[in-house]
Amino acid sequence: METQCSRQYFVIGKPIAHSLSPLIHNRALGELGLLGTYSAREVAVEQLAGFFEEFRSVPYAGCNITLPLKVEALKYVDEANPRAKKLGAINTLYWHEGRLVGENTDVTGFRVPLEGKDFVQALILGAGGVSRAAICALQEMQVPSIAISNRSPEKAQALAEEFGIACCPWEERGDIEADLVVNATSLGMKGEREDMTPYPCFRGKGLAYDIVYTPEKTRFLREAEASGWQTQSGVAMFVEQARASFRLWTGQEMPRESAYAAVRAALAARS
Repeated sequence: METQCSRQYFVIGKPIAHSLSPLIHNRALGELGLLGTYSAREVAVEQLAGFFEEFRSVPYAGCNITLPLKVEALKYVDEANPRAKKLGAINTLYWHEGRLVGENTDVTGFRVPLEGKDFVQALILGAGGVSRAAICALQEMQVPSIAISNRSPEKAQALAEEFGIACCPWEERGDIEADLVVNATSLGMKGEREDMTPYPCFRGKGLAYDIVYTPEKTRFLREAEASGWQTQSGVAMFVEQARASFRLWTGQEMPRESAYAAVRAALAARS
């Protein structure tokens, strides 16, 4: 028997005021005629245990989890899906047969924009939580060769060993003949790093995929486009991971076109 929940959904993290998740989730609930509200709520790591206690006692209907809580939150669920266990991090809470389950929809969010595409050599720049989701997605896609590079080599080496992929020194990242290059760093994000890129030079042909979505077209993507590469912004990953969470909570599909339109309009207004 399913747990009888309130109609409240949240995204938690710190900081959280910038999140566009309430925008697209509330829009989808309204468009589909579903009851419920989705709110952003600032929760620090030391407040996480209290939030979970509250979540269970109400109980709330669902929740997204963002930085810096994705790893710590894993210890508070009743169970985690195999993918989330492999990643050691969750970004979504949902109820199943009265049990609170943790899932990581970042993998789905990363993978959906790449459907129908084949790659021989992928290079991931950065070794944070998003990099883990990218590696998992690329392995699910059976990309033959995956390499990771990070400014701090210890982090890259640890991920390489954990997932059984190659590790490339940061100063040699431009030497790898990759047909998929993923920016999983914060370089290029709106603010003090906006004029920066993690990749020195695009050669040959391929796809440049940026996890950053503010701004939508980063320096990384502009330089890739100028070199004749295809590009994929982080807007797609953001929307598709949200759609995957929404599906777990409601059993329905978040309207795709309006979600993308809402995000792009919000980003344009901010810039």
